[in-house]
Amino acid sequence: KTLLGIAVLSVATGLNNACLNHLSENPVTYKTCFLAPGYCSPGADRSCSMANSLRRRSVCARRSLSKIKMNSNDVGQKSSKRTESLLSPEQGAMILKQFADDLNRKDDEISAEPTSKKSEKQAGSKTKKKASSVAPDASSIGTAELLEFSRNGHLFLPDMLSIAGVSATDLYDTLEDAFYDKRLEAFVQKLRVFGVDEKTIKKINDPDEAYGLLQDLCEDEGFEIPFWQLFNPHRDDRPYASLLNKICLNKGIGKLAADLLGVDSVMLYQTCAFIKEPGHGETAWHSDLNTSPFDTNDMLTFWISVTPVKDLDDSPLEFASGSHRDFALPYWYSNEGMMNLEDRDYPVASHAPLAPGDATAHHGWVLHAAPPNLSEDTRIAFTIAYVKTGAKRIPKKGLRRNPDDEDLEGYSAWIKDVAPGRPIKHAMLPVVFSRKE
Repeated sequence: KTLLGIAVLSVATGLNNACLNHLSENPVTYKTCFLAPGYCSPGADRSCSMANSLRRRSVCARRSLSKIKMNSNDVGQKSSKRTESLLSPEQGAMILKQFADDLNRKDDEISAEPTSKKSEKQAGSKTKKKASSVAPDASSIGTAELLEFSRNGHLFLPDMLSIAGVSATDLYDTLEDAFYDKRLEAFVQKLRVFGVDEKTIKKINDPDEAYGLLQDLCEDEGFEIPFWQLFNPHRDDRPYASLLNKICLNKGIGKLAADLLGVDSVMLYQTCAFIKEPGHGETAWHSDLNTSPFDTNDMLTFWISVTPVKDLDDSPLEFASGSHRDFALPYWYSNEGMMNLEDRDYPVASHAPLAPGDATAHHGWVLHAAPPNLSEDTRIAFTIAYVKTGAKRIPKKGLRRNPDDEDLEGYSAWIKDVAPGRPIKHAMLPVVFSRKE
């Protein structure tokens, strides 16, 4: 009965339409670049400070992430109470049948393994463990996995890269070439995030000059570099773009995105490469749709591990399970009120370890972050974001708030071609999969 209830509880997936802007955690003690130096205790284990954006400093709230975890027993009790009040077994069975039919699954047999419960218990434990590693194969998922994604907002997908017929080694070499070519753009993007004015940025033509300015900002202003980010390397007129397009335009991967979102068609929003060098700091808590220009709930991101991610020292993504369904948070609270998550009881989960080629999927509204890279190796990930075909651009009027513009470089090339409030149809956002084709 509880499993059936997940389908109804998850109908509101993604209703959180104004998640937190960003939360920034405690800096690495041996790094020269700090966030709010002097406020955070270097000895505080994974304590964090909250900031509206990485471009603004904040004082340390000295709050352990363990405080926002929920005891697994509490999770079960609360889920049962919600289920009993929402549906009968007959209603749940009817909804599940319709849900399964709409997904047009290839497999006739559906696994009955309740992987969402396993993920929930692991996420709620005091020591974070792998949230879940159950999936039939790279290209096919069952109802149990769909329910897990709908309930938690994230899912582990072993060997997902193999769907595109690409090896993790080839992807690594490709991204290495891309970063060398686009390193100036990566450095300039961080300068914008840190609030450097455009007049100054336009004068910078050399990667070394941009990197030197970043170092000065870190030392003088107390900023911290969490990672390098390359936006949309698949669009570049360079040899490496061919392999990236083979991945992000793959219909099998597109179908996987459509299945998880429960939609008929998806279009490619953007790709990104994330390079996190040893000593790079925490990635702030955020939700992807909060930095995107879409008026929709139907968006997800695949995070593909290009290098081994053995444990938390290698900086895997961490997820606040169920946060994508927390409609009350943005509805009742102001930005200032949303700064405190201690009482929201989100279970925090990670899917580490991940081998090269493994991936995670996360919903556009789910809060996620990453710890600092405490290992001796650079951590590289490639992400692909898909959105429901026909999603509208956010209008300019009648809004409670505007999207955070930190990812502006990801959509600035096409946003002016689409009128506010209109469905997005653009060559830079191609349809990757449609059930009608």
